[in-house]
Amino acid sequence: MEKFIIILFIIFSWESFSQVGIGTTTPEASLDIRSSNQTAPLNTDGLLIPKIDVFPTVNPTAQQQGMMVYLNTTVGSNLPGFYYWDNPTTTWIPFTSAFNGYWSRDTSGYLFPNIPNDRVEIENNTDATGVPGTGAFEIANSLRIDENEIVTNTNSELFLQNGNNGDLSVDNNSLFVDASTNRVGVRTILPTANLHVNGNVRIVDGTQATGRVLTSSANGTASWRAQSIDNITGNVVGNGVNIPYTTTNYLQTGSRIVLPPGRFAVNVTMLIYPSNPPSPNDSSFWLRTTFSDNGGANPSPSAYIEGSPLISGSLSGSSNYGLVTGTIIINNTTGANRTYYYVAGNTEIVNTADSIIFFGGTTWDEDTIIAYRLN
Repeated sequence: MEKFIIILFIIFSWESFSQVGIGTTTPEASLDIRSSNQTAPLNTDGLLIPKIDVFPTVNPTAQQQGMMVYLNTTVGSNLPGFYYWDNPTTTWIPFTSAFNGYWSRDTSGYLFPNIPNDRVEIENNTDATGVPGTGAFEIANSLRIDENEIVTNTNSELFLQNGNNGDLSVDNNSLFVDASTNRVGVRTILPTANLHVNGNVRIVDGTQATGRVLTSSANGTASWRAQSIDNITGNVVGNGVNIPYTTTNYLQTGSRIVLPPGRFAVNVTMLIYPSNPPSPNDSSFWLRTTFSDNGGANPSPSAYIEGSPLISGSLSGSSNYGLVTGTIIINNTTGANRTYYYVAGNTEIVNTADSIIFFGGTTWDEDTIIAYRLN
């Protein structure tokens, strides 16, 4: 009878004053429940929400939107705690904290959004400084996505690993890393070289300028330089060699050129001077020259010469000087620097017994050997 009177009292009080106080005679809300002592409460001061061991088999309806219960046991991925009914998503949502209101955690420690297809956005007004605790989003060890992609940070290195060899794609084909071939593609997902750029390339390092070409140092460092001819000057040394008119083989002149790997056009200019100038009337002295791999006696033309191996010239009758001038193509395919020796001989003469003296040395200022790279 006493409980019935109390209930009637509450109902009539609610209708009369629209506010109910429990533990207070001056309620400040529709329902105001006070503890026995705010500064020293009893262990029974509180409000008990209905406890359940499982969620109802039949879902509540819109009429129960916001209804609250306390889950007393673990049910699937739902841990014990306070839950409210969210009818638009037909979901019991935990709200033990603002964070857990959006997320749930199962017994294995996995965290997931309560609302399917929800997105996560992490913002920060300042950049991370490299010191732990300064970033908007930090991962202490590794990040795993879709169970097989793993991003790990070890010291200062960033690694990508997954069941697809760790391939990385940014905006479809803006940037693609093919981990199986160790190749990088820019605007292509099928790189055919270590770096494959499908489109224009802009390299700005301060050396760029109109008309310049990209060149490489010995260690592969590229820079922009003005266009120039890549040439190599031969070593023209000594007094040269004397070549009798009866010479049928080749003689060493003492001069040479050292060429790195590649194809070169080797230009030669050498002065011809007779032993008894001027040369006899109605005479001629034909002299052949070439380059040899052999720096010893009786050399033969180099096997690295492409096309004709000869640069020849003549001394005409009644002349003090003649000239040997021409070009030979040498293709050094050895993969290393190689020395090519300038040799002369294999003569043909008409009405003369003179020799050619001081040939191929430093006696005459006209004597030069210079090579130009072809490719």
